[in-house]
Amino acid sequence: MYEKLKRELANQRITPHGLARKANITPQDLYAALAGKRQMFPGWRKRISKALGVPEGELFVDDPLQRQEVKE
Repeated sequence: MYEKLKRELANQRITPHGLARKANITPQDLYAALAGKRQMFPGWRKRISKALGVPEGELFVDDPLQRQEVKE
C-alpha cells in the first residue's frame, strides 16, 4: 500500500520520520498508515503532498479512500 509514496520518499532520500515532521503528522500515525493499519486521512494526504512537492493525485493513486473520492 502507498507504493508511490514510498518510492518518492526513497527518491528524495527522506525517511518516514522526516516526512512526518515536515507534514506535521505524528511519526507513529504515519508509520501505521504506511503499514495499512490506519487510513491516510485527506488532510494528511494534502500535507504530505505539499511537504514532498508532488501532486496529491500522483502520490495516492493506490489509496482506497482516494479512489472512492474520485468515483463520487
